[in-house]
Amino acid sequence: MKTATINKHKITYYSGIEDTPIGRYNIFQQNLLYDASVGNSIESIMERFEGLDANLSAGKLKEARIERNNLQITFFSILNQVNFAARAMVCLITEIDGKPMNDLSEGGIETVLEKLKEIKVSIGDIQDLVFGQKKNLKTVSSITSQNDSLIQAACNIMGN
Repeated sequence: MKTATINKHKITYYSGIEDTPIGRYNIFQQNLLYDASVGNSIESIMERFEGLDANLSAGKLKEARIERNNLQITFFSILNQVNFAARAMVCLITEIDGKPMNDLSEGGIETVLEKLKEIKVSIGDIQDLVFGQKKNLKTVSSITSQNDSLIQAACNIMGN
């Protein structure tokens, strides 16, 4: 683990896969998968519409339904201000100003996001910590349609 100071606040975080506990890592990966498969931006909506149109044009109705479901989740994410990339990063934070951040439930993650917002920490700041440099998480979003169906199946299993 490492500790960094951002805006005069100490943030302790896992700096690599090897020291991240499995449960925490799994939630991190889950949020990255949501970000990659559905996203939460206007660009994500356009990508979903393009995929939907392509599948409909090709007569691939099953794939079109999956794309439509992903589009619905994207709209839901935007309307509810869910940022999967930020949620993933939060999973790697263990302390803020010495206070443990161990609750990875929906409410716990939201609490950490609110705390980061309160102390004016940006997603870029967190990306700098986690990746050592700013990275565009869109590179994670270059997931294929075949993988989208796997992710949709996982979402269905989880009841989403």
